[in-house]
Amino acid sequence: MNSSQHGIAAVLSLCIAGAAFGAVASTDTQRISINEYELSIQQASNLYAKEEFDAAFAGFQKTARWGDKYSQYVLGTMYVMGLGTPIDNVEGYAWLAAAAESKKEKYQETADQVINALNTETRKAAQELADHYISRYGMKAMKVNCSRRKSTGSNRMIRTCRRSHSLGQTHYEIPVYADDDGNRLAGG
Repeated sequence: MNSSQHGIAAVLSLCIAGAAFGAVASTDTQRISINEYELSIQQASNLYAKEEFDAAFAGFQKTARWGDKYSQYVLGTMYVMGLGTPIDNVEGYAWLAAAAESKKEKYQETADQVINALNTETRKAAQELADHYISRYGMKAMKVNCSRRKSTGSNRMIRTCRRSHSLGQTHYEIPVYADDDGNRLAGG
């Protein structure tokens, strides 16, 4: 093999390694109004409450990829419980770990319960997928900030997470990735 063939082989091996999780660098973004962002989360939550799990699952898949920690948590639990999707503890843990990045106690406890129930081989796959999701949909990648504040009307502290935006901003820029099928997914 000559030096140019070695170079091509190196590039191909990097592409193949990245393809294991559909790792495609995102250079494109999709503009989503802040109102649409919040409405999409609310709609998915309403569908879940009405036990319309197939539609709720689709909604939470979208909003979880937008970096919403609540959506990531609910999507993870839907995978683990098989609501609107077949049971998949690896996917479930990966989304729960992305949500747990917020340091919300309930999210962390649930992620810990799932990972501790997995065998060693499955645990490794789940952690690799979680790392991938956090790199794409985590707080840093999606510009999400979490903070603790007092609940209105009480002394109880609650943790809230929101996408960063400046005063007067009306849209979020969401990274767009290509999935393994070549389809474009907002945030995914």
